[in-house]
Amino acid sequence: MTTPIGPVQSALRAIKPAFIEGLEKKAQRKAGAAQSGRTLIVRARLTTVDPGSQAARYFGGFGAGAVKIAMAGEIIDGASQKTLVRFVQERRSAFGAFGGGYGELFQRTARQLGGDVAGLISAF
Repeated sequence: MTTPIGPVQSALRAIKPAFIEGLEKKAQRKAGAAQSGRTLIVRARLTTVDPGSQAARYFGGFGAGAVKIAMAGEIIDGASQKTLVRFVQERRSAFGAFGGGYGELFQRTARQLGGDVAGLISAF
């Protein structure tokens, strides 16, 4: 079975805004903690974007056909331009109504990745 191109392209365009949303949402929750006033730069690139199989998610369950997004990146100190940390992270989403559509699961997974990176940022 081939993956429909239109829905996947649409889902891919939604990854960046969803990632940023997850990053900002978790960062705002941590805003009550002490802030250093530093400017940090996040550079990330997608290394895996796998839409999985909606049919497998619907009929298989137990993680079958999961959407996968993996990224590699770094957090850089804005003032010195020195790399503070490099990271690699992957998330999977395998559950949604009627197997979950590509867009819904890509966005959910990207938001989770953004939250993961926000958690890493909070160390600085």
